[in-house]
Amino acid sequence: MTDHFAPEAVEPRATLVPAAELQRRIAGLQEVLREQDLDAALLQQNADLYYYAGTVQQSYLYVPAEGQPTLFVRKVVARARRESALGAVVALASVRDLPAGIEFQGQLSGDQVATYLHTR
Repeated sequence: MTDHFAPEAVEPRATLVPAAELQRRIAGLQEVLREQDLDAALLQQNADLYYYAGTVQQSYLYVPAEGQPTLFVRKVVARARRESALGAVVALASVRDLPAGIEFQGQLSGDQVATYLHTR
């Protein structure tokens, strides 16, 4: 019996969550951020990462209220790029590098950053 969910069964360019679905989910989160007058959300819980980025890794997903999200990955960046349809998936050597990484991506927009926990 073949395990269809084994890593080797996934095509190198396959995405487990379609890009259009991730975009829809991100757009919904961005709408909530704007309604709450927040500049961004920083997600780190596995359920949130899978829901919004399509991958579960040691990573942080930075979602600005306006603009494109960035997934900062601590471990296997190549795997995250295979699994996620997000356009910006970058390596993160240390959590201490996260603020500089966000700023480097041109997405540091202010001092109101929320950690949004997906509760569905």
